[in-house]
Amino acid sequence: MEMNFSQVKKIPPSFAGVLVEWKIGSKEITATIIDLVVHDFLGTSGNIVFLTGKKTGLKPFEEQFMQKLFGETKSLVFEEIAETAYKKYSGELLKIICHGMITKGLIYKDFQKRFAQGINQALTETFGQQAQLKIPKNTKPIIIPPWIFRLFIGLFGLKGLYNYFEKKIFQKMGGSREEVMLTENGKNQKQEVLLLKNFMDKFPMVEDRLANELASYSIAFGIGKQWMKKLGGRTALAKELLEKLEGHDDTTARFIDIDSYLKEFQ
Repeated sequence: MEMNFSQVKKIPPSFAGVLVEWKIGSKEITATIIDLVVHDFLGTSGNIVFLTGKKTGLKPFEEQFMQKLFGETKSLVFEEIAETAYKKYSGELLKIICHGMITKGLIYKDFQKRFAQGINQALTETFGQQAQLKIPKNTKPIIIPPWIFRLFIGLFGLKGLYNYFEKKIFQKMGGSREEVMLTENGKNQKQEVLLLKNFMDKFPMVEDRLANELASYSIAFGIGKQWMKKLGGRTALAKELLEKLEGHDDTTARFIDIDSYLKEFQ
């Protein structure tokens, strides 16, 4: 299978990063910002990033992303971009990227319902019908940060039990978390972006025009710092953003809308 660059570049870099590494975090936010700069939806002047007003070719999730990032203003200084993107609205921006992948048909729309069914099937087979998870209607969800959840599992020696149930749930659903969530289109596009990543790993010194166009993909693939060393001009912002990038990545739990998910247990 050979890489079709004209086809693969239709896949947004943030989507490509998730498909390759199967996690989402700061890299996908940075890749989206830089891609918007590369395609002139955002402009830069000194330490200012501004909306150019260009709309042709702008994807719906990118428009939502910029609206959340800029709010009512049309320009932000670099420090404001870093604060807003990686701290203030980090969770909301990642949700926008996740929803974009679902809307694009890369992730199954009904995966939350299938997760809920898989959990109850695994509980029933292990502990009986009475063990099915039922949640009262109008329950307000409490969002537990992933690090607290991992600490709780570790402290109480529940990691083995957790891994057992997770494996059993996904077996019932037909595979791994990735296999269960990705549509056929998603799986096909993953193969496309893997070819692109292999190309970029093999030929890091491609000619300047293509190198600039691939800058946002390099960030999503985790090779941004090496790639940025040979770039300048309008991708110079990427070098600065990479220095501020928090580096924390979340699992694909970001795809789950907690309110909708809980309704499947009611």
